[in-house]
Amino acid sequence: MFPNPLNGAELHIRASQNIKSVEVVNILGQNIFAENNMFTKRVSINSSDFEKGVYLVRINFENGKSAVRKLLVN
Repeated sequence: MFPNPLNGAELHIRASQNIKSVEVVNILGQNIFAENNMFTKRVSINSSDFEKGVYLVRINFENGKSAVRKLLVN
């Protein structure tokens, strides 16, 4: 996942296995972005509307596993 910290650019996520869905939530738990049924190894998210702060990015994979990463937006 890059760039991190993010400065109004696109957020890019790359994985070795297929990504099924991506969710971005703010520190209050509010859903900021969600996309399902992707089934790709590369994802780009337009983050120009993200406010400054800390976010959690949940990446769900086709095999049922998931990963959560912290994202800082400046």
